[in-house]
Amino acid sequence: MKARLTLFAVIVGLQCGTIAGRAGTSDVYKLVADLSGYIQGGGDSVINLDTGSATVSNANVIESVLINSASLINLALGTALTDPIPKNVVLAFTSDCATNQSFVIVYDTVSGAKLTTIGALLPVFDVEGYQKKNNRNFGKQEIADLVIFPTGSVTNALTGGLLSVDASLTTETNGCIKAVKANVQGTLGTSFFTVFTNYFCTNVISCNGQNTNKCSTNCVVIATNITAGISNITVVISKSKFSSGGKKLGTLIEP
Repeated sequence: MKARLTLFAVIVGLQCGTIAGRAGTSDVYKLVADLSGYIQGGGDSVINLDTGSATVSNANVIESVLINSASLINLALGTALTDPIPKNVVLAFTSDCATNQSFVIVYDTVSGAKLTTIGALLPVFDVEGYQKKNNRNFGKQEIADLVIFPTGSVTNALTGGLLSVDASLTTETNGCIKAVKANVQGTLGTSFFTVFTNYFCTNVISCNGQNTNKCSTNCVVIATNITAGISNITVVISKSKFSSGGKKLGTLIEP
């Protein structure tokens, strides 16, 4: 409980900082998420973070899931996982050169506005300098924590989380980040509206009137129960990547 309270205090402090302490100008770059992970599931279950659907059985197994940029955006904005993402709405990485603060946000390329903040990158340790192989590109190798903020709606949301980040940062000589390539692992809390389908079957044996070795067992669905509700699922993120770079999308100015 003490550890949970400590993490809660960190998250609250960071969120207050995004309101009261984020004054400044940040460069904005498109961020691509390619996250793979695992959740607790049923033996015959399929939980789809793209469609918000599930089939459920009683057996407990470990299910694999994939979370892409669109899924993160929908969860962060509180919209349905099946909703298409407008072309002007992107997952983005911000870098404030003056304060050395970096955030993962949802960004509107038309209005130049931040729609919501997903998380804050907190450096743990880094080394910086020119890459030895060409002595030309300046950058950092950084270990950091990405603290995920609760954001979204009652039906669809990110509920928090903590990702450990091993990042390769391309920077200007003044420290301004231009590109990010990162390996991430940790936990990601999600909450989304799910349609559950339960199948009730009976086993029917057919022997074709002859040898018992020709018998086959078939599952015949005799009833289907469909219900809906909110699934609160913590995803264990493993061997996943964030990447950004290329042309700067814009400049985010916050009061």
